[in-house]
Amino acid sequence: MKTKVQLQSWSERVPPNRLERQAKKKKALIFLLAGILLVCILLYLLVYSSIFRIEKIVISGINEVDNFNAVQLAVQKYTKGFKFGILPKDNIWLINKNQLARFIDENAPVEEVVISKEFRTLEIGGREKLPVLIWQEGEQNYYLDKSGWVMAAVAKGEIKYDLPTINRGTTTAIAVGAQIIDSKSVDFIEGALEELKEGLRGWPIKKIEVKDFANREVNFYTHEGWYIILDIEGDTGKALANLNNFLRQEGVDSKKLHYVDLRIPDKIFYK
Repeated sequence: MKTKVQLQSWSERVPPNRLERQAKKKKALIFLLAGILLVCILLYLLVYSSIFRIEKIVISGINEVDNFNAVQLAVQKYTKGFKFGILPKDNIWLINKNQLARFIDENAPVEEVVISKEFRTLEIGGREKLPVLIWQEGEQNYYLDKSGWVMAAVAKGEIKYDLPTINRGTTTAIAVGAQIIDSKSVDFIEGALEELKEGLRGWPIKKIEVKDFANREVNFYTHEGWYIILDIEGDTGKALANLNNFLRQEGVDSKKLHYVDLRIPDKIFYK
């Protein structure tokens, strides 16, 4: 014979507040799972959906076809594949504007690159990087930018710019994209040429020679064949003033000179 207590249902045996707590936990779990699912869907839409993939690239300030194409190629290279193996690089929201601008500057002959992002559109502004020097290595010529990086190889008959030509007096393979002279040396050479042009009017410079990649010693060849040796750490203005005084001394025949060494302050060595 069953007792009254045995006939009671399970729900009647469980305290009401416990049932209420269990119901709340189930509801909270359902909301949590629904929230996680919603976040996953939103992340998928933001990261992996084609809605936010770059569809259009607008480039302004670059007119040369080769330079324009180089920028496009750099952008395509930067946005290809996945970051960390999972994040698509061509997602407009994941593009780091500063990193992309630096990448373009390093991989295309442009500078002052500015990036802006619109919906599915990448806008790139900048200006063409112009060469400041021509580096001659054997029979081949190369454009150098203001930082001493090799911009491009160019045949002698295809040089577009009237620029000073530098050579090292050797034949060594040069790689486009390599830095073969530092920006400090480029600044020195440009400044020295201006001072030589202004302060040494009777002896125009026809050629520049750098002996090694340290570039501390630079030779400036005059139209008469003799050359001036300058130190990039020295005071060019003072050295040229001393040179002018020397050349105008009685008995000095510049056409018989081989070189004039001005690397030591207040001293002139010549042959």
